Amino acid sequence: MFKLIGDSINITRGDTGMLQLEPALDGEPMEKGTYTAVLSVKADMDDEAYLLQKQADDNGRFFFSHDDTKDIPEGTYVYDIEIRSGEQVCTIGPAKFIVKGDVTRDD
Repeated sequence: MFKLIGDSINITRGDTGMLQLEPALDGEPMEKGTYTAVLSVKADMDDEAYLLQKQADDNGRFFFSHDDTKDIPEGTYVYDIEIRSGEQVCTIGPAKFIVKGDVTRDD
């Protein structure tokens, strides 16, 4: 399961998913390939270490593979997305990144 509920990302540990980013600047959609975006997940806002970081592709998509979350313990974490275009910097979040446990394990 991979769902965006409000601004919270909900994923079952080890599941795959895709998040489509559609950023706008001054109310106008930003052209694909004109910005970079990084999604960062930490256990807590004050932690220095990241549990997960994903770079969006040129179409503004974040792809989550099985390996991205298979070792993250069940729990509620925090994420944000930083978007950069030239000198412009915009951050979405912080918001909750919820990892649900799974019964079937591959290890």
